[in-house]
Amino acid sequence: MRTVTRRILLNHTDAFGIAFTGQLVTIAMEAVEEVLAGTAMDYAQMLRERRFGTPVVHLESDFRRPLRHGQTAEIRVSCQRIGERSYSMRAEFVTSEDGPAATITMVHASVDHTLAPCALPEAIRTTLADLGT
Repeated sequence: MRTVTRRILLNHTDAFGIAFTGQLVTIAMEAVEEVLAGTAMDYAQMLRERRFGTPVVHLESDFRRPLRHGQTAEIRVSCQRIGERSYSMRAEFVTSEDGPAATITMVHASVDHTLAPCALPEAIRTTLADLGT
């Protein structure tokens, strides 16, 4: 597991000052990308050099309590499952004031440059395993 910290900004919230689903998904995806930068799963490198991708094919969100404008959330990023052609990432939002607030789970498929399914390369499997649960 790796951790990224984000402050909930005004543009993340609705009229009531509560972060809404679409923004939390965006923050979760940014946290995953930040954690993976510089590894075998650096998204920019994968897309530019390897012509390989891992699009999200399924997404689940669970909310325990609101995240409000101005709060700082610790986002705990981990890999929940590694399959032959897919893997699951989890981003758990936790605040020091209220504890666990939300969890976003994303299933990524492994595809080549033609969008055909393909096996996850060993270097990527190793990187994901290092993230643990």
